[in-house]
Amino acid sequence: MKHLNDWDMMSLLGNGIEMDKEIQISRTVETKTFKAKFKASKPHYIQKVISHRTSLKDAFNSRFHSDMTVFMPKLNPQYQKPCVMLQLANGSSSTLIRATNPLTLASWLEDMASTLRSDNWLNLWEQLSFTAENLVYSDAPSILDEQFMDTSEFEREFVENEKEVKHGYCKID
Repeated sequence: MKHLNDWDMMSLLGNGIEMDKEIQISRTVETKTFKAKFKASKPHYIQKVISHRTSLKDAFNSRFHSDMTVFMPKLNPQYQKPCVMLQLANGSSSTLIRATNPLTLASWLEDMASTLRSDNWLNLWEQLSFTAENLVYSDAPSILDEQFMDTSEFEREFVENEKEVKHGYCKID
């Protein structure tokens, strides 16, 4: 296994060089170590009988989007039985889900939709939205509710802000 730094990896990927070996990258920043394994592969286009794509905008940044595509692939020597596929893709990844027929895939998606529409999920969403509004629009400090907030992240940010104030500088967003 060849070890490359991130600049070597970016130059290889940026130049479109085909690689047939695994590459491992390690980079240490402060006390955190990030490791990633990349395996180069040729993209495979799947011939389709019919397809439908929906573009989904990101909830926080409208520059980003994901695509949800449902399609029936053409038969080929490797897959001689018909199926229907759902592809979820964004700029950095893609996932294919295969179902035996359109009704099976539809039932999976309907199950997810009914879960999202359930009273429990909608009540929790209202409580989460209320907590978020109190965080953003309230001048008074909020009580950290562990059910809806990652308290360790808030505490870590509070400690970092205290250090910055102690040293005479402040982060301006």
